Amino acid sequence: MNRRGEESGGSYGIIKVVSIILIIIAVIVILNISGIIPTLSKMILGIGNEINLVNYTQKNNDAQIAFTSLLDNVKDCEKSANKECFCKGSLNGFYITHKLSFDNTNGSLFNIKGSTPVLMEEKRVKVNCIFKNNNFDIEERDKLEILFDDKPHISVKYWRDITFEHDYVLYKDKNGKICFLTSEVSKDTIKSVKEC
Repeated sequence: MNRRGEESGGSYGIIKVVSIILIIIAVIVILNISGIIPTLSKMILGIGNEINLVNYTQKNNDAQIAFTSLLDNVKDCEKSANKECFCKGSLNGFYITHKLSFDNTNGSLFNIKGSTPVLMEEKRVKVNCIFKNNNFDIEERDKLEILFDDKPHISVKYWRDITFEHDYVLYKDKNGKICFLTSEVSKDTIKSVKEC
């Protein structure tokens, strides 16, 4: 009888230990889901203020809004009868995980966070050129790609990046061609030009 008592006591002991472990796991899961454990961990480790979690869904939504706005500005610029003028347009609202690509027929917004770029949106528009100096010389490209690391720029192999630092990023020339305006055009030149 002693052996049976020990065996049943042993089974009871195992059940008791497993039950306690399951209760502890359930409490940890509940505290983790509610955010208490991550918050406490950050406080204990002293890194609470250093962690900035990026809300990529919000960044993508912002980018799509900015892309639509930019292309709407291009369309408005096309409709304007004025020439040799700046058009409203902004490269704000994009994040390091985004890339704009323009060719002869389309403008595209890509998410480049993963190893393969994912097309987020594409619209018919032709803005595959840049004005790169104070004479407004045009440089056309089969494909114009704008990246958003520290600031918006066109990456050029074996040369320094071409950046965009002005309030206006679009210029319409005397022939009605609309191109991106780079920071290589001086601020003095910009002051002498009207808005479309």
